[in-house]
Formats: sequence, structure tokens, C-alpha cells
Amino acid sequence: MTRLRNWIRRGFTLVEMLVVITIIGILMGLLVPQISNAILQARLTGLMNNGKRIIEAVVQVGGESVYTARIVGFPKYSPTTVVTNNAFKNVADYFRYLVTGEVMAVNWAFFTGPGVPPATGADTFTGTNHAWRMVADVTESYPETAPVLWTKNLSLTTVGENITPRPNGLPQKLEDIQPFATKGLVIVAKGASAQKLVKDDLKIIAFTNIFTRATLDGSVLTNRVLEP
Repeated sequence: MTRLRNWIRRGFTLVEMLVVITIIGILMGLLVPQISNAILQARLTGLMNNGKRIIEAVVQVGGESVYTARIVGFPKYSPTTVVTNNAFKNVADYFRYLVTGEVMAVNWAFFTGPGVPPATGADTFTGTNHAWRMVADVTESYPETAPVLWTKNLSLTTVGENITPRPNGLPQKLEDIQPFATKGLVIVAKGASAQKLVKDDLKIIAFTNIFTRATLDGSVLTNRVLEP
């Protein structure tokens, strides 16, 4: 009993403290990457679900095709936005139209992602307030599995653009911009199916096979991609 009291009084030695600190450091080294990956996965899942809602709102209104309902087709690319002609120069103008035209009942924060600040209203909503890029001129002949919406860290100018890998294995135009830079990517198809690609997936995925696709009649699509 006396020995125990003496040991408690003297506390930890320097060696014991170093051992404890080392063990804690090892545990943190094992846990931090797992926690970071879980956070990234959760953020990508949230964006993926939001992207599916966007496409569902665009493609299906009350169970009817938007081509015969509230919107005539997917947005047409145009150097200037002309809402009456369903022509838009960028994604921000199109999203603004979806909200102000009452196609989607969401607030402006719905379109953001990590590192992307929300707008305060329709008049302040710009390309810096959403996380997406989108194909223009989508028609009913597009396959349901064709990608039409994706996070803007992947920058394309045309859908049929050849995306060749860089020497480090990353796609040529996966840019170091928000929301996820080279950590993750979300892609949503016309039929509202979605997928998320994380880190190592981006090194092996064949982006050319995803974005170079044919219509039902076999012709290759080369439609424009709306800028943010």
C-alpha cells in the first residue's frame, strides 16, 4: 500500500510520458485519415443527392416530360441568356430560372458545396454560389445514363472532349478548384442516377468513356457545357 502511494505521488516519468504521447500520435495517425475520408464521403453523398433532385426537377414535373410541360427541353447554350427561348449562357442563370420560375422550391444554399458560399438572393446568385457544371442542348434522344450534371472541379468545354490522363494518372482537366479539387467528383445522369468518385477512383476512371457517348441513333454528342 505504501509503495502504491509513493508511485502515485511521484507521477509519470519522462519516459512514460513520451511513450503515452507516442501511442496517442500513432492512434491519431490511424484515425485522422479515416475521419477525413468519412467527412468527404458524407459531403459527396449530400451533393450527389442534391444533384439528383436538380435533374429530377428538370426532367420530370408531375410525372410528365418537361419537354411538354414547364420547360421546353434542357437549356440551350447561348452567349446571352434569353429565358423566353430557354437559352442560357451559364449554369447560374439556369438555376436562377429554376427557382424564380418555381420549378424548384429550394433556397440558394441548396446549390452550394464545401467552400462554395451561398447567395443572399436571386440578384446575387452567380457562378461562385453553386458547385455545378451542366450540359446544354440535351434532348429526349439522350440516353438515360448519359451524364448531364457534375461538380465543377471537372472542367469541360464540350461533352465530346477527349480527356487524356496526365503523367500522374489524374484526368487532364480535373482542376484545383472548389468544391473538392482532386479529392472527389459527383456525376449525375439524365435519368437522375448518380455516382461519386473519390481520390484513387479519379486516377483509374475512364472519363473519355463516360463523356463521349452516342445518341439513340448512334451519332456522337458534342454539345456545349454551360460555364458556371
